[in-house]
Amino acid sequence: VYISDSNATAINLNASSGNNFNLTATGSSTPLNVSGALTATSANLTAASDININSAITASTVDLATTANGSITLANVVSGASGADATSVTLSANGTGNIVNDVNSSNPEILASSLTLSSVSGNIGSVVGTTTTNIMTDASTISANTATTGTTGHVYISDSNSTAANLNASSGNSFNLTVTGTSTPLNVSGALTATSANLTAASNINVNSAITASTVDLATTANGSITLANVISGASGADATSVTLSANGTGNIVNDVNSSNPEILAASLTLSSGSGNIGSTVGTTTTNIMTDAGTLSANTSTIGTNGNVYISDSNATAVNLNASSGNNFNFTATGSSTPLNVSGALTATSANLTAANNINVNSVVTTSTVDLA
Repeated sequence: VYISDSNATAINLNASSGNNFNLTATGSSTPLNVSGALTATSANLTAASDININSAITASTVDLATTANGSITLANVVSGASGADATSVTLSANGTGNIVNDVNSSNPEILASSLTLSSVSGNIGSVVGTTTTNIMTDASTISANTATTGTTGHVYISDSNSTAANLNASSGNSFNLTVTGTSTPLNVSGALTATSANLTAASNINVNSAITASTVDLATTANGSITLANVISGASGADATSVTLSANGTGNIVNDVNSSNPEILAASLTLSSGSGNIGSTVGTTTTNIMTDAGTLSANTSTIGTNGNVYISDSNATAVNLNASSGNNFNFTATGSSTPLNVSGALTATSANLTAANNINVNSVVTTSTVDLA
């Protein structure tokens, strides 16, 4: 099916079907409304103005695109046959166009193995007041790209895939992705660039590609670990303003065993786990979390066999260790003229602090054994 419609008011696509189904709405201000179910092998809809998915689209591949600042609004499901995943779904909103759920809908899901979302400077998902409305999907591979600066270009996505969620190269102003599967790892498989990057997973988060943002917040919620195989930094390799890594429960914060110990470049670094390790030791080999943070805190359990902390900080000016805790707490400031200031209370079973320059114990250190050198 190949149709071009020049209606200047509105185009309502009623129940339709075809193998390769192609419809273009050419009117510069003419919305294209999917008013009846559309079934196809491939469904390709293009409009200069808005596309409103008011009825279900069922196809193996789906490609929806606007060309003149039009938005794409979801009020019904996009999926493959019989409610299974489509092979791929691509939604492209031109210019300031947004990709959002209809405010009166029940947040329909995009069921697809691969999902690609893009806008030049519009939002993907939305926030109205204190209510966030995520784009809902079960995609195993996803990318989302929009502007990284300004007052728009925000991304809000929730992914329910039960096996693995792979985030390919993506960008946005405030970039927010939540993976809800209790045993589903979130893999940062392509570079992520944003003003603020906020990734949450019940299970593990694996930083396999670089994250570049002013503020970074990675969190697991069900004993998931955070594993670093690539750099976290601010723009152009400078320091991020702040980086926060939070591993829930027994989750660890560690470097990937096959990586070259990537550095977290941040002015302020906050690391926490319920009872997992921060950094690691295997046999006689210690693998520190590497950073250049001027201000740092690290907190995990102070008892048991886990809750150990291993950090190396290369800041060249001063390192301020804020309130921190751990079982076996090990911190090294490597800068030749960098003082290590214990600026907040440190609680541990054993505390081992090393600096090339001065160590200033400005707050209480509470521990069974202390080694300062």
